Parts: sequence; structure tokens; C-alpha cells
Amino acid sequence: NSYNWGGYLIWRGLPVFVDGRADVYGDPFLFYYLQTYEVTDNWQKPLNDYAVAWVLMETGAPLTTLLQASPDWQLAYADDVAQIFIRR
Repeated sequence: NSYNWGGYLIWRGLPVFVDGRADVYGDPFLFYYLQTYEVTDNWQKPLNDYAVAWVLMETGAPLTTLLQASPDWQLAYADDVAQIFIRR
């Protein structure tokens, strides 16, 4: 999930990868998360290392373009605000 959606997901009782409590996670983890969010060369590593099964991102985020093109991910939901991808 994107950093911005974490608090809402926790409130709804759903598991999160990251949320707005950056001090809880620490800098090393946040940089690891940013590999995926900012689509660096190794963007898939955090998703694979943590066996992430679904991704919630803001519509138009760079990661959504790669997930749409990947045979490993399926778009499950999309609107003007967010997109949800499920690992195949």
C-alpha cells in the first residue's frame, strides 16, 4: 500500500506494509519501501521479499503502470482515486 493509505487501512482492520508512523518503521525500512514506490531498478524486491499479495496505490502512481504491464499482477479495482492489484 502507499504510505498515504496506511492509516485508513489500519483503521479498517487490514494489514499494511507501511503507514504514516514513519518513526516506528525507521529509515532503513522506509528506504526499502521507496525502492518499490519510486520504481527503482530493484522495485520488485520488497514485494517478493515480503510476499506481498495485493497492492493499493493512488491512480496514476508510477508503480501502477508497471503492475499493469506485469504478468505477475492483475488489476482488481480502479477508479479516479486508487487502484488495487492482486498477485497472480
